[in-house]
Amino acid sequence: QHSSSRSTKTVGVDDERTAKTSRMTEPPTAVNRCLAAFHQALAGKVFCIDGVLWRTVGTSTVMTVPAAKPYPIGRKEVDRALRESGCFFAQFATPAQTGVVCKHSVLRDKGYSEQSLQRQFRQTLHRGDQRLSVRSLTWDEVTAWAPHVVDASRSRQGIHIPVNRDLWTKACEAGRTTSRLSAFGCHDGDVLVGFSLFMQDLNGYRAIHTSVRPDSFPHGAANMLLYRSARLVIQRPDCDFVSFGHSGLPELPTVSRFKRHAGLVEEPLNLAVVLHPRLRWLLRMKTVTQGLSWVRAALRPGSRLARPWEGLAAAVATDLSLLPD
Repeated sequence: QHSSSRSTKTVGVDDERTAKTSRMTEPPTAVNRCLAAFHQALAGKVFCIDGVLWRTVGTSTVMTVPAAKPYPIGRKEVDRALRESGCFFAQFATPAQTGVVCKHSVLRDKGYSEQSLQRQFRQTLHRGDQRLSVRSLTWDEVTAWAPHVVDASRSRQGIHIPVNRDLWTKACEAGRTTSRLSAFGCHDGDVLVGFSLFMQDLNGYRAIHTSVRPDSFPHGAANMLLYRSARLVIQRPDCDFVSFGHSGLPELPTVSRFKRHAGLVEEPLNLAVVLHPRLRWLLRMKTVTQGLSWVRAALRPGSRLARPWEGLAAAVATDLSLLPD
């Protein structure tokens, strides 16, 4: 049981049912309702703790949404997220000077144009000039066509769990109730081959999800979607920056390179990783900390086997005493 008076809620799309199963509840915002249902549709678990949304990634990690937004999360909130999710690791961007430094891909240039792109990215972009187009999507279009794109994209990653259409529909219904969420789609003729969802955050926007059909890569769909959507968003009067997430843990070099070639700027971002309270004794064992470097060197960077070891190394680098009480 939670001794704190702060509230914890497993955010669901059926608020009445969820309220009955929650110990203490807080009403999620329209944005959180949409994002919660969206991640649930992708077979993830979602929790709202003190207004901050957390989602599970696989079975080992729970992370904040959006992932690259720094939150002043304290030790109590982190431990609560770990206990609620049952995950080994909690991962979140933090304003505290602790954890590991990752790369935050950001666009701040109002004059962003093709001159901002590297030559190879620009050449791939022009492959689709005759057949691809990018425009805003209505929520009806996101409801009807985006799940097909997500399923195709996830299959390429070895994830064969289809999008839950009922939860996806409920996510889009929640999206209609707020002006802070918007979607852009890349079309090959009349067919949607890629889309990105953006969330307004104070004076900027954050990309919260992007999916592209693998068979559209040779035509430059990924390049076209990133460049055109970024240009449309950064030119909005209320937009000073567009965030395209951080480099991840472990970093995927091909993804980071793709974003650099798109003209995005890499800014340092502190990423905290906290181990489950019941496992923190591992961090006090010299054999564990000394063996980390050897194991990480032996594994291919970015591989599935490397991920838990990268998480453990980041947990070693995260000083819990520097997090808020």
